[in-house]
Amino acid sequence: MIRLRVNRSLSESDLSVLCIAARLDAIVLTGDDLVRKTHHINKIEIHGVLWCLEQFVIKKQLTKKKH
Repeated sequence: MIRLRVNRSLSESDLSVLCIAARLDAIVLTGDDLVRKTHHINKIEIHGVLWCLEQFVIKKQLTKKKH
């Protein structure tokens, strides 16, 4: 059984995502600051949109526009 320490202000949807991520050892993509703060306590990897874009660039899936 997975036990998460969470802020009581999190929505039911946010809690569901965190529980599933913990169970599957998955990455959570979110822009929600409250959810992002939760990862320090629960050791869940959480990233935002800018991280996604950076990963596309690193893996050469997204390149600079040529003029």
